[in-house]
Order: sequence, then structure tokens, then C-alpha cells
Amino acid sequence: MAALLYSLLGLLKRPDKKIRNNKYNLPNPKVPNLDIDNKFIQDKAIFIIGDVHGCYDELCELMDLARSAAPNKEILFMFVGDIVNKGPKSCEVLSLIRSLGDSALSVRGNHEEAVLREILRSDLNQEYILPHKYQWATNLSVDDKAFLLELPYTISVPSLNFIVVHAGIIPGVSLGEQNFEDLVSMRYITVQDNKYIPSSFSLQGSSPWAKFWTGPEHIYFGHHAALGLQLLGFATGLDTGCLYGGELTGVFANGSQQRLYVKAKAMYRKPDD
Repeated sequence: MAALLYSLLGLLKRPDKKIRNNKYNLPNPKVPNLDIDNKFIQDKAIFIIGDVHGCYDELCELMDLARSAAPNKEILFMFVGDIVNKGPKSCEVLSLIRSLGDSALSVRGNHEEAVLREILRSDLNQEYILPHKYQWATNLSVDDKAFLLELPYTISVPSLNFIVVHAGIIPGVSLGEQNFEDLVSMRYITVQDNKYIPSSFSLQGSSPWAKFWTGPEHIYFGHHAALGLQLLGFATGLDTGCLYGGELTGVFANGSQQRLYVKAKAMYRKPDD
């Protein structure tokens, strides 16, 4: 069944030779690093939203706030990944984002990859039972799966000099040479022998990766709810832990640069779950 799915999605025999494979050896997106030009943006306001994790009600409220803050503008919503999983309404979030068509873009996060891993395991083995936390994915259509598989790892807007990524970017390494796994999982960097060593967890001598980023592009990212909102000279971390009872945060990347947030309606998961 997995082969059938890959065939339907045009994903068979399409490894990316240029960049290392992702953690779960999933099919790579056709466009791993997406560039957005002015013709696509036009005069839209760009509003970038932190990790949603299936918090559909909060997402709807935040998007309405953004529309109220830019009443005379069409808004292009961008997401830093982890739009689904762990939270209460992943299918609804995915459906909403897909319904926006070209008015919504997202990068791939580690939770999109985890869900895709489970989906493909299930398709390969009809006796495989999805773990409880992934049961929501049984409601996904082939088109939903294709959408998740084709999410790029980065979105760049050269005219506005910013990049969206889920976790982080190794300084001094071009996007075309970044390791996929780092892009969705890195939180910290340790410097060893003048080299940057990425890790998902804090290690002795490590620091949050964004402290090492000196531009020139501004990076919008998520993936680090424990640190909350991160505001650095060339990087903005937008994971403010809505899933854990915190907030869902977004920022206008052009125009007003205004930050907006909504409080979580519940603590859907404990931070250590």
C-alpha cells in the first residue's frame, strides 16, 4: 500500500541527492527550499504563526486578530511547522490551512515527519496499529498526505530578507547544504574545533542556536516552547507553547511588524508528555 501511495503522489525513486535524507528516510519534497518572489507576494501582508499543534480554535482566533489588524490587506499566512499532532484538532487545522490555497504556506516540522512515518508504516503493514497519539491521522486523505509530504523545509523571501524554518539553520552553511534533520529538530549548538555541532537537547557548553545567527537574513522559527518567545537581532522564535497552555503567537513580517497572540483555551498536553 505504501508503494501505491508513493506512486499516486509521484514520489517513487525521487531521493534528493543534494541534501542528506531526513530522520525517518521519508520521501523528500520536490522543492525542499522554497523561494517566494514579489510577484507571488504582491501587496499582501505576511503573518507568520508559531507552532499550532492542532490548536484549531486558537488558530482561528489568531487569524481573525491578524485580519482585524490589517483590515485593508490580503494576508499571506505562513507557518513555522508542527501545524499538526499532539493537540486536539489536527485534522481541522490541516483542513483550514489547505482551504486557504495560496494564501497559506508552511514548512515541514518534526511532527509532520513523525506523523508521516506512522502513516507510511501503517500503509506498509495493514496489521500495524497506529499509536493512540497518531490515531487522528487515520482520517487523512491521500491529498492530505501529499500536502504534508510536499511541505518544504525552508521558505525564503529574498525581497524582505527573511527565511522561515521549523527548528533552525546552521550558520555559514548554504540552504542547499543544510541537513534536513537539523532544519526540523535543532535547538542548540555546541562549538567544537571551530565547528557548529547541532543538537535537539541542551548539552554541556551548548547555547540556543539562534544566538549564533548573525544574518544577513532574519529567521522565523518555532520548535522551542521551553524558551517561549525569542527575540534576537536576526532571529525570532515563535513557539510560545499553546499546546501546553501557553499562547499561540504570530508576527507581521512586513509592514507593521506587529506581534499578536491568543491564550490557549486549555492545557492540552503537559510539557513533558
